[in-house]
Amino acid sequence: MFNLDPTKILIIVTVALVVLGPDKLPIALKSVGKYWNEFNRVRNRIRDEMNGALSTLTDQIAPVKSAVEGAIGEIKDPFDIVATAFTSGAGLSAQGPSKEHAEAMFGGSSKSSAESYTEDSKAYSTTTSQTTMRISPSTDVFWN
Repeated sequence: MFNLDPTKILIIVTVALVVLGPDKLPIALKSVGKYWNEFNRVRNRIRDEMNGALSTLTDQIAPVKSAVEGAIGEIKDPFDIVATAFTSGAGLSAQGPSKEHAEAMFGGSSKSSAESYTEDSKAYSTTTSQTTMRISPSTDVFWN
């Protein structure tokens, strides 16, 4: 704690012997030892009380922690299933949406639009005079 090696202790005892004298030195060392032991006793008592309070809090928090972790697991599981399905491509049609489905979702075709389905990217694109919209099974809808 104080990083005292034997030479430092010898120097301290020698200085104390010169200052206090040989008749008061044993009484002073006895007092220092008594106060050092009392300090250690109080420090250990505080440490034990803090550890007890911490373990009590930990015991009280454990059921709440397990309930929260269970709720998070219940919420996370459906998202993991959906994320896995989209990343693996499971359940997605390789053909992409049909032209009729796209027209139903985004309105009928007008004279100023051009629609196409490309086999290489498996995507349906529609282009109007202002925007281009592309729908693909592996990506979201993009507006250009």
